[in-house]
Amino acid sequence: MRTLCSDCHGNLDDMAASVLKGEAKKSRARFLMGPLRPETVKDLDSVKPRLPWLQEPECLACHKDFEKPAPNPSAYNHWNAAPGDLFRMKLDEACAIACIACHGPTHAIYPARNPFDAFRDVIQPMQYQKNPFAIGGNRSCFVCHTQDVEDSVHHDNMFREVRMKDGF
Repeated sequence: MRTLCSDCHGNLDDMAASVLKGEAKKSRARFLMGPLRPETVKDLDSVKPRLPWLQEPECLACHKDFEKPAPNPSAYNHWNAAPGDLFRMKLDEACAIACIACHGPTHAIYPARNPFDAFRDVIQPMQYQKNPFAIGGNRSCFVCHTQDVEDSVHHDNMFREVRMKDGF
C-alpha cells in the first residue's frame, strides 16, 4: 500500500484550514480561511485546529492496536494531544526505545518505497536484517537481542509476519 501525504495531512486546503484555525484569533487567519474548501471533512466547521509542528496526525488513528490500517485510511483531524505524543518523540512502554529507532523517520517509515530506488529509504533494516521491514519485523528480534525473545514487549503485534506487495 502506498501512503500519500494527504492520507495523514489531508489535501492542501485541509492542512491550511487546520493550521489557520489554530490561529483563528488573528483577523488575517480568518480572512485566509474564507476561500478554503476542505475535502477530508464536510466543511470548515468540522476542521479541528492544531499548532504546526506540535500537533500532527496521530499514527494510531489509522493503525488501531498497531495493526495494518483499513483501506483508504485518513489520520486527518486526529491530532496528537501533546508534543510528547508526536511520532518522532514517542517511546515504547517497555524499554523507552524511540519508535523511530525501529520504524524509521516520520516521512520514511519502514517499509518505505522511494520512487528513485526501492531500497533507498530502508538501508538500516536491509543492512541489519536483510528485509525492508521495521527493525525486529518478521521476528528479526536477533537484530537487538542476543537471546530468543518469547514475549512481545515493545507492542502487541511484534510477532506477526509482515507481508507487503510491490516487491517487498
